[in-house]
Amino acid sequence: MASIDQSLGAGITSFPTTLPTENNDESCEIQSPISVKTEDTPLTPEGRRRQGFTRRSFVAAESLFHAMVTRAFSIAGADHNDYDPAAMEDTDNDDAENNGHPTEDNDDDDEYFGKRRDGPSLCRGRSACCIVSSLILLGVSVTVGVMMATHETSSWSIPPYSSSNGSCAADKYSVLSLKESSSVEGLKHGAVASDHPVCSQVGSDILQQGGNAVDAAVATVLCLGVANPASSGLGGGAFMLIHSSRENFERKDPATFPEFIDARDISLADEQGTFMTEVVDCRETAPEKSSTDMYRELPNTASAIGPLAIAVPGELRGMELAHARHGKLPWKDVVEPARELAQNGIPVGEHLASDIKGVVTKFPKYGDFPALQRHLTHSGSSETYLKEGELLKNPSLAETLRQVAEQGADALYTGANAEKIVQEIQDAGGILTIRDMGGYKATLRSPVHADVSGFTVVGVPPPSSGGAVVIGAARFLAGYKTPLAATADSLSMHRIVEAMRHAFSIRMSLSDPLYNTGVNNDAVADLTAGDYMESLRRITKDNSTLGLSQYGGEKWAQLNDDDTMKEAQDAHEGDRRRDLLRQRRLARPFGYLDDSGTSHLSVVDKDGNAVAVTSSINGIFGSWIFSEATGVLLGNTMDDFGVPGRSNFYGLKPSEANFILPGKKPLSSMSPTMVFRRQEGKYAAETMGWGDLVLTLGGSGGPKIITAVLQVLLNVCFLGMPLFEAMARPRVHDQLVYHDAVVTGTEKDVLEQGPTLAVSQRTKGSLIQRGHSLLDIDYTGCVQAVSVDLDTKTLSAVSDIRKGGSPAGY
Repeated sequence: MASIDQSLGAGITSFPTTLPTENNDESCEIQSPISVKTEDTPLTPEGRRRQGFTRRSFVAAESLFHAMVTRAFSIAGADHNDYDPAAMEDTDNDDAENNGHPTEDNDDDDEYFGKRRDGPSLCRGRSACCIVSSLILLGVSVTVGVMMATHETSSWSIPPYSSSNGSCAADKYSVLSLKESSSVEGLKHGAVASDHPVCSQVGSDILQQGGNAVDAAVATVLCLGVANPASSGLGGGAFMLIHSSRENFERKDPATFPEFIDARDISLADEQGTFMTEVVDCRETAPEKSSTDMYRELPNTASAIGPLAIAVPGELRGMELAHARHGKLPWKDVVEPARELAQNGIPVGEHLASDIKGVVTKFPKYGDFPALQRHLTHSGSSETYLKEGELLKNPSLAETLRQVAEQGADALYTGANAEKIVQEIQDAGGILTIRDMGGYKATLRSPVHADVSGFTVVGVPPPSSGGAVVIGAARFLAGYKTPLAATADSLSMHRIVEAMRHAFSIRMSLSDPLYNTGVNNDAVADLTAGDYMESLRRITKDNSTLGLSQYGGEKWAQLNDDDTMKEAQDAHEGDRRRDLLRQRRLARPFGYLDDSGTSHLSVVDKDGNAVAVTSSINGIFGSWIFSEATGVLLGNTMDDFGVPGRSNFYGLKPSEANFILPGKKPLSSMSPTMVFRRQEGKYAAETMGWGDLVLTLGGSGGPKIITAVLQVLLNVCFLGMPLFEAMARPRVHDQLVYHDAVVTGTEKDVLEQGPTLAVSQRTKGSLIQRGHSLLDIDYTGCVQAVSVDLDTKTLSAVSDIRKGGSPAGY
């Protein structure tokens, strides 16, 4: 992003704009599975629909082919990533002893983007097997693709993934193609970055059909609920940050809007300008029959798994409100892609396959949920669970979505479908009622925002903590006289960790503003405005950590220095520890795929409309209560409330501000964020117009969302990195206290190919010297982002390599 580099001037650290690859033959051009439209070809609406379906069919066929190749190589006794033709000719294996990692005396920049050569080539001694297997698998996958593309029931055209040179086919798994498959640059008309390639393509198709960013976002959210049901869906909630042309809104009749709660700041809601920026809050709410002490006499798993973990879902109400206020296409057109995918099936991706395998094989309690078991297996038996590349169908959800397309969200929240969901929950022992479902309304809020180092950072307010906490940590770091780009990496990382700790300490006082208005307002104000973050910076030391009671300052600190993991929280602590150990064992096979139950997507269209939306069912497969009548998997968002005496699934200590009350929304870490180029002499709210948007992003991963979004924002806006490099850089995570331990998570190197994600030994050693206790972690959140080059007005979209999504655009 040249314009950002120019604005920061001297002192910016330089990073490579392309990653090294073993094959440097310029004639070997690797084609991305992303569709990049180079010419504006007029199409009829029906033509665009058919083009979109064929495109998605081949993207799905490519996913199936990838899965089949992986399985074939596994049967042959090797990993598909070992297939590296360049390694067959490269005998100078300098990095062999370090498994591709640079040595400790290497520059940190090299360590971030070092090339990887993993083991011997599979095709040494097995070339005939590889060739025959590949030809067979290719034929099968192409046949499947053609069948899907020509299916008679389809109403909705992109060539399949290919390379311009047949000899380069194996480069799909090279370092360069990892960047190619997870990023796309130079787009002029629109971009979508999401957790799933098919869903990104759904969003891009909606844009090409004449829809805007809100249309594309709604269609992509609904698609993700079908493609990644372990992460999000109609049984969960969401936060949507919308930057939309006033023209989109002013041509609407407010009388047609669904009912909603208006909690906007009037001074911002009435701002004048070409664009308006607002937040749709469709976070789940506690049922009317819930109470603060409802889990006191129950096992520690009751808030996380089973019927009592279910809150009132809100996602669909929020999507309907956003579309009604800002969408262009008919509602049925944005619902239809998800309905067709649910009806016809979608290949199980690597991420979902890992989630299914982990739950089915690692959790004995899984057998207590037969409806979910039937949904995730071929015959209801754990031995027949769905694997990567196999089709996942959900005809019940397809029927529900058909009704939603015709009747709107009422088709889920009232009438027969609501009655079916409530009956299934109550039969399992839950407390959700028809009154809870019918009474849910989405809330419209004003965003939180602040000026940070020449940019305006905009986020979502409580009950999401993400916006204020990201802004607070960024403001803390922006106050140092020596910018991050000019400091040694180890000192910068220490400062970043300290910023996280202060911000997470203040986070403990945030909650649903309807129930805690005064404290919320004060905490948000100290994070986003005034000089409170400066006062915290003054007490922070560059050569050591602080005592636990000092983080957040005297005003906001809630923890004592003796709040350690040795503290027994309640009589069920032993049970909780065993649950956590099981979860850690579950996380190991997940590797970089573990992000719990959340999805994020970012969209920017040709007119400058932008959306960042994070949707979640909270934990992996939520509550594990699957409504067979409607195809809806219910979330376990009650676990996001504070429960007296217990840390939650994510290791966050409880706070009284976030205790359960009927109708209350639990505090969230979801962090849809936008960054604008601030104009000198104007207030933040006045600069939110097209020409100023720089970055749209958000992530998944519980509280790691906040720290991941923060670090990507710093990398782009403070260090001037291109978006892919900013997201591929190793990360740390610190939420102040993790399961009663004061520990900093440092990312491990878990990718089998591509840029190393591991935090350097030099940086880790420096953190230890400053008093940090470190814990190597597999996963540090997953970010989806779209950036804007203000000079050329072109878009770049990147899906985090940690989860395997792919962006799309044209």
